[in-house]
Amino acid sequence: MFEQPLELEPQSKKGIWIAAALIIVLAVAVVLLLRSKGSTTSKTAAAEAHPAAVANQKADPAHDLQVVSAQMQKDSSGTVATWVVDIHNLSPVYTYSAISYQTTYAGADNQILSQNTGVIPVTIGPNGEQTAQFSDVQYPTGTSWYRFQVVNAKSQSQ
Repeated sequence: MFEQPLELEPQSKKGIWIAAALIIVLAVAVVLLLRSKGSTTSKTAAAEAHPAAVANQKADPAHDLQVVSAQMQKDSSGTVATWVVDIHNLSPVYTYSAISYQTTYAGADNQILSQNTGVIPVTIGPNGEQTAQFSDVQYPTGTSWYRFQVVNAKSQSQ
C-alpha cells in the first residue's frame, strides 16, 4: 500500500569543490598581476618625479643615518677608547658629511662617568654605507656600559 520513498543518493560535491578552487586560484592570480603592475608603475612614477619635488623633503640625519654597528675597543695602551662604527644612509636623496656623534660611558649604577661629542669626517651618499674608525676619550675606569649615537650631520641634496 505505502511504498517506502526512494532515498536520493547524495550527489558528488567534487565538482563544486573543483570549481571553487579554480575561482580562488584565478582570483589570486589576478590580484598578483594587478599588484605587480601597480608596483612597477609606482616605481617608474617615483623615478620620473621631478628632482625638485624630491628635494622638498627635509633632511633628517637623526632618522636617515642608521648605526648598523658600533664597537668600542681600547687602544694598545688600554687607556683610550677607540670606536669602529658602521653607518648606513637610508635617504634616497641626501648625502651626509661631517657626522656629529655623542659617546656616553656609564658605571654599573647607571651614573654617567663621561660624555664626549665629536665629528666623523666621512661622507655617505644616498643609500650608502661607511665604516669609520676613530679615537674618542680616555676610557673611564669603572665603565659598565657605553653608547654611541649620531647627533647631527651636514646634508646636501643630490
